[in-house]
Amino acid sequence: SILIESGGWKNDEEKQFIRKLNFISILTGLNSIANKIYENADINVYHNIPFNDNLLFDLLLRNLSVKHKNKNYTVDVGINRIEEYTKDQTQNYYVGKIEDWGDLSIFYGYDELDLSGYEIKPSKIYNIELNKLNELDLNKLMKEGYGFVKVDTMNIKREFSSIPFNLVLSNVDVNVEPKYNGNANFTIWKGKKLCYNVINGFIYDITDDIYNQNNGII
Repeated sequence: SILIESGGWKNDEEKQFIRKLNFISILTGLNSIANKIYENADINVYHNIPFNDNLLFDLLLRNLSVKHKNKNYTVDVGINRIEEYTKDQTQNYYVGKIEDWGDLSIFYGYDELDLSGYEIKPSKIYNIELNKLNELDLNKLMKEGYGFVKVDTMNIKREFSSIPFNLVLSNVDVNVEPKYNGNANFTIWKGKKLCYNVINGFIYDITDDIYNQNNGII
């Protein structure tokens, strides 16, 4: 039997590049079998390969300031985006989680930002009628620090938000305080200036317009 364990690659969520490497690995293995190259292989080389540690995040934000009980602390924030599928298995979407925070100096990220001098603050909540979702100015909301949209009804059959904001019912209380093992929704400020908006684990530079819309959650 042949076991190939596939990891990840930056900017390759569908693992197309990894598939190419797997294909090359299989061809190399078959060539080794066909030409009996494996007979001269040293099995100890395989056993000397170190085991992988789980030290990689989808997004790693370093040196952020967070306020807790009126005190400021410097933390790194490690975020992973977990791929989920709808019940009918026809669509995929992502759920962003703060997997860890604190001193993450031994960790890495597919995407990393050094945010020394920046501070985490909660996302804002916007209220609107459900039938007016299509009228939202997404860029305006993004640049004003909104991460949630409250709607007066939730007659939505899909299991995720197709706009890059999280949808919640107007009668539901939302805890917007960023926390360990919580959903990855918060804003990032430098002084009194909003610089980044993190929604469902995706980070948006508010100086840019939204071109690639990622999903929110419901």
